Amino acid sequence: MKELEFLDLSANRITNVKGLENLTHIKDLDLSETILLIIEGLVSTLAERYIKVANEEPGWSLNFSGQTTDFNEKVFVSNGKAEFDNPFLGIDELDASLSKNS
Repeated sequence: MKELEFLDLSANRITNVKGLENLTHIKDLDLSETILLIIEGLVSTLAERYIKVANEEPGWSLNFSGQTTDFNEKVFVSNGKAEFDNPFLGIDELDASLSKNS
């Protein structure tokens, strides 16, 4: 399994992909339309893949679109900014990692 190069987990109701960081040979990864709430521990793995895809390195793809959740939280809007409690663990770290590598 460690030699796996293609993994499609799309359109599943999975919330956690812990251990994905150990599958270091995956070049084609599809996490679209899942309900990932926990990406802690995957930040560097996902950021590395985003950068390779953004730089159009041959053979790399990552689909992380269509993330959905039903966290029944209210959204507050003030001065043109929307705020809500973020249930996605690790998303702020992913943002910071991508920001420093861009």
